[in-house]
Amino acid sequence: MLASLDRIALALTTPIAVLALLRIAPGLSGHPFDALEAYSGWALASAWVALGYAITRRRPALAMLAAPGALVHAGLIAQLVVAPSARADDDGLVLRVATANLYAGNPRPDALASELAALDVDVLALEELTPRWREVLGEHGVLARFPHRVIDDRDDCFGIALLSRVPMDATIEDLAGVPMIDARLTTSAGPLRVLAVHTIPPLGPDAADWNAQIALLARLASSSREPTIVTGDLNASPFGRGYRALIDAGLRGAHESAGRGLATTWPNGARLLPPMRLDHVLVSRGIGVREVREGRGEGSDHRPVIATLTVR
Repeated sequence: MLASLDRIALALTTPIAVLALLRIAPGLSGHPFDALEAYSGWALASAWVALGYAITRRRPALAMLAAPGALVHAGLIAQLVVAPSARADDDGLVLRVATANLYAGNPRPDALASELAALDVDVLALEELTPRWREVLGEHGVLARFPHRVIDDRDDCFGIALLSRVPMDATIEDLAGVPMIDARLTTSAGPLRVLAVHTIPPLGPDAADWNAQIALLARLASSSREPTIVTGDLNASPFGRGYRALIDAGLRGAHESAGRGLATTWPNGARLLPPMRLDHVLVSRGIGVREVREGRGEGSDHRPVIATLTVR
């Protein structure tokens, strides 16, 4: 019986060890690795079970095989729970920012529109905005609450909008094949840049384009002269290298800064898949984070993210 358990443990642990080595190998990107990385937080967690079994049964070879996965998993979790914080400044300008992927085929748009109408935010980024969604948001008074608006509604999944109570000068730019809104807000604390984004998923042949989109976002963030917020559905798990590229560009996740790095936003009960966080509010230096939470997002496969920020 024990020999059979050992064989099962070995068969399950070997691919986890391979994933751990791939996860730390330099220069890897593209399908299917980007998609696999998104689930690495879940997959590598099983290495701890294998390691515990190996130690309990005194199987040193199995323990050595499981150890890399456990160590890599510990490092990934540590990046999210002990990340450098973007501390809020009590004297700074308070700015409430939200992002919501509406889901183009949402079967209950009225419920989500009502949730968005009840939000007390200064800036709202919307993804998967279709002409029908624009009508629903107008009917529920969401659009009217924001005097400054840039809206690009489309029949596909990449319609996007940025709504603001704060005066802004915004343009719709090309983000390697999808629209992105690049806005400068005029605040009492000075100019503030907001990039509203919805990237493609890093699946199949689209993986290379997704990497190009993330790389362009990283360049824009690192070269920005104003305090910058990048928000939207980035299709980037915090466990993946794409997300780390944005962090290395000088951004900080609002969730990590608020001590909620393990929070999730997708698939919001719409699919039988392990949950992860694909929706983000990322901030640069000069912007602090007071709190962040997730909304319900009824009918959507994404939950909204609502962050309270301070601009120094």
